[in-house]
Amino acid sequence: MDSDFMEAVLVSLEEDKDQAAFLLALSDLQEMGMIKLCEMKDKKYWVLLKAFDAYEQSVKISPPVAEMISNIVNGYCSILEIQSEKCDPCDVQESDIKNLLFISNEALRREDSEI
Repeated sequence: MDSDFMEAVLVSLEEDKDQAAFLLALSDLQEMGMIKLCEMKDKKYWVLLKAFDAYEQSVKISPPVAEMISNIVNGYCSILEIQSEKCDPCDVQESDIKNLLFISNEALRREDSEI
């Protein structure tokens, strides 16, 4: 790891501690099944099993946050008169989060064009 460490971690104030943290993170990723360790010729190689964007994530959303997501998405749907994209605050889905991201990006794009 010594020669490759500085390529992976551009700034290190305490190299030994940072290397230990890096090795622990690799160990955690291995336990999660995201990477595998391969040892060849006295060297260790960690191999990514699949692209990071191929892993799904689970997110727990509290009722107040689900209600806020629903209010924003449903408000936008009402303005655009798109009933099929309404969000159920009791069952927030990935499509609702995508819609929320779309709304946020639109608001940012409009703000940028006004500046």
